[in-house]
Amino acid sequence: FLTSYVSEYWKQKYIESFISVSGPYGGVVESFSYLLAPRKWIVPGVTPHESFKSLKYVAPFYWLLPNKYGFDEDNDIIAEIPSLNITITPKNQSWVFESTGRLDQLKAANHVKDIRNQLHNPPHIKTHVFICTGVPTISKILFNASYEQYNIQWWNTEGVDIMSDGDNTVTAKSLRVPYQWIKAQEQPVIIRELAGPDHSGILNDKKFKFELRSILLGMEQDEEGETEL
Repeated sequence: FLTSYVSEYWKQKYIESFISVSGPYGGVVESFSYLLAPRKWIVPGVTPHESFKSLKYVAPFYWLLPNKYGFDEDNDIIAEIPSLNITITPKNQSWVFESTGRLDQLKAANHVKDIRNQLHNPPHIKTHVFICTGVPTISKILFNASYEQYNIQWWNTEGVDIMSDGDNTVTAKSLRVPYQWIKAQEQPVIIRELAGPDHSGILNDKKFKFELRSILLGMEQDEEGETEL
């Protein structure tokens, strides 16, 4: 929004700085998983199939599909179907909709592709970025792991989550997209990585609240780059 719709004049006059908290600028594998197949959601009593029917057309999930800025679009595997010898990367992720006849979902994914590829754009104002790492986070979903399951429709089964580093929702690589902003804009980009809190738990973290208060009161130190807390 700041890049596409707010003029440089307006930003310089009215915005002191931009504060980003747990920004998923490179996309989210977990969001992708809700569009793939039945998956247990956080609502008690709702079955995986009921969740899938409710969530498969939720617009934010398509905005947050893994993109080429938070992943190696050719080599980072975000889903795998061993029984079919199929691997899915950000580059060929539309295959999961096209090959299974889910053309409405394919259309939805393609409709926001250009917007999705703009999520990484720097805001071009002074920026404070807060992210968390060190928490197991979904980086890949495995379907039909056994070759004996070749005749089972993988998109009607629950996958198995493969974990890596992140904030329990967004992988570390996706969270770290703002490091690219340091060279892409003239204004300072100050990045704080916190170890321990998760994606939303950061809002209740004492270190984060102290840092945020310092920024809002104009007490922060202007050190571009990363600061570990």
